[in-house]
Amino acid sequence: PYVHMRVQRAPEKLDVRNAHRVEVSLIASIRGIMIADGQEQQLPSAAGTVVDISTSGCLLKLPEALDENITRLSLSLRFDVAEHNRTLHLDVDVCSHRESNDTPDSPVNHLYGVKFGELEDDKRLMLYCYVYEQIVHEVYDA
Repeated sequence: PYVHMRVQRAPEKLDVRNAHRVEVSLIASIRGIMIADGQEQQLPSAAGTVVDISTSGCLLKLPEALDENITRLSLSLRFDVAEHNRTLHLDVDVCSHRESNDTPDSPVNHLYGVKFGELEDDKRLMLYCYVYEQIVHEVYDA
């Protein structure tokens, strides 16, 4: 198969509400952000897994529920893109929460749908490259 891709000289932001999500399994470090007395307070970090991702958000799986007052998270992801290991730090908004079991006998997981906030150009480019690389693998590895 032949894939032709054109690289833009300057990345541009494109908000797509229903962007294509790809299934992944990325270990993530999550830190809740709360506003108390007008001050932003970062809570202790927790580990979770990104189970799907798009250019506009992702689905996080956590073993424990977050405090219901947390509406914003600091998210750190490590992944390979273009054969280079990268770490991406993002601020995200919590959009949804639901509980789920992988199997009837497994413990309850907490699934959080999050939306990426404003991204600097280099972070946006890295995220887009990763997601589109996963889409190519999804199409050609199927």
